Amino acid sequence: MSGEKQYTDLKNYIADIRKSDIDKIAFAETNEKRAEQVDDSVLEVVHVKKLELLAYREGTIYKCLLADIDLDETYKHLVAEGFAVERVKRNIT
Repeated sequence: MSGEKQYTDLKNYIADIRKSDIDKIAFAETNEKRAEQVDDSVLEVVHVKKLELLAYREGTIYKCLLADIDLDETYKHLVAEGFAVERVKRNIT
């Protein structure tokens, strides 16, 4: 099997990567304020808070995309589940 599997639910993501015998996860977080163009001549500052969990096994990337969640609690939960978690920040500024 090769390709990519995407998830938006942490519980299903954990279940599937356990079935695939994966124990390492990349925890790529974004948590910052960014300028976003909302109209032709209008910029608005918005808070961007999202998480992308990535795992890899036998040619398949397992991605879980989550928004507006508690990053620290999610990190602690994954560590408590027994995963080796590599925390990476994807902030632009």
